[in-house]
Amino acid sequence: MRILNTQTTRAQLKPMNRSKGNPHPEGGSLRECYKSNNFEYDQNQKGKKESMRKNKARKDQGFSLIELLIVVAIILIIAAIAVPNLLKSKMAANEASAAASSRTVATSNVTYTSTYNIGYAGSLAQLGPTSGACAAVSSACADLIDSVLSAGTKSGYSFNYSAPAAAPTTTAPNNTFAVLATPLTAGTTGHSTFCIDQTNVLKKDPTGTTAGPAAGGCLTFIGTSL
Repeated sequence: MRILNTQTTRAQLKPMNRSKGNPHPEGGSLRECYKSNNFEYDQNQKGKKESMRKNKARKDQGFSLIELLIVVAIILIIAAIAVPNLLKSKMAANEASAAASSRTVATSNVTYTSTYNIGYAGSLAQLGPTSGACAAVSSACADLIDSVLSAGTKSGYSFNYSAPAAAPTTTAPNNTFAVLATPLTAGTTGHSTFCIDQTNVLKKDPTGTTAGPAAGGCLTFIGTSL
């Protein structure tokens, strides 16, 4: 009985399995589902590739004009704020250097007059280092200040030295002197002027006056003592 049923079942299934080229009754729906999933996957992959292509193209194009203009505007704003402050800091540093250099000249002159007994130096060069024209340290090149300062210009300032005699002697010594420090470019390298003389008192005038200093000293130089 079991053998008959098995054969009958197989006989009944054969026509069904071979009906019109469709060996599996449910095969059609499976294939359709598979094709649909593949189509969606392909579409997703195409979308990703297209997005990557657009992003790469955008990167290859670089910055837009508007982006560049924004960057330039930011740089200009920063420069407008920073440059004036930088100039002020630079002028303040130059003025501090000018004051220090003026004091250096005055202190060096005290050493000069006690060393050579001819009073104060007749020029800044006589306080400066040795050179080709003055090979050995002497009253002509005492080596008391650096070569930059002895040349009369340093850190944005010019140093004008005055003394009664350009070549003092023991019989005609220089008993006075004056140094006037002025900015090379007023308002750019500095504002204030400085004056120091044999009294060793440094005076500063924020308005930049240059009147007063002479061989006899700072005399009527308008400025406050520092």
